[in-house]
Amino acid sequence: MPIRAGQLRHRITIETNEPTTTDGSNEPVADWNATHAGVPALVTEVQGVEAWRGMKIEAITTHIVLLHWIAAITAEMRISYGTRTLNITSVIDREGRRRELVLMCKEAM
Repeated sequence: MPIRAGQLRHRITIETNEPTTTDGSNEPVADWNATHAGVPALVTEVQGVEAWRGMKIEAITTHIVLLHWIAAITAEMRISYGTRTLNITSVIDREGRRRELVLMCKEAM
């Protein structure tokens, strides 16, 4: 079933990492200021988990983002959504018809 425009009620920004500087050990420093696209989408929180990581409790939130198809979206990108940052873990071209994308995401802490 195709996406209807009324379903896409959230505004997201898809960002790419384009390092422009290096740190003391000559490693690139992440720079997420490059915007790939600003688009309407449907952002759905599907799971919230708290897990012990490194002797502390860390919250892990998983989201599904549904949007119209955009070229060149990869799992190396991230989504800025309000005050939240979502790391893209999987990009799915639903039905393989280049009409819509489903992005599986994990909220960055």
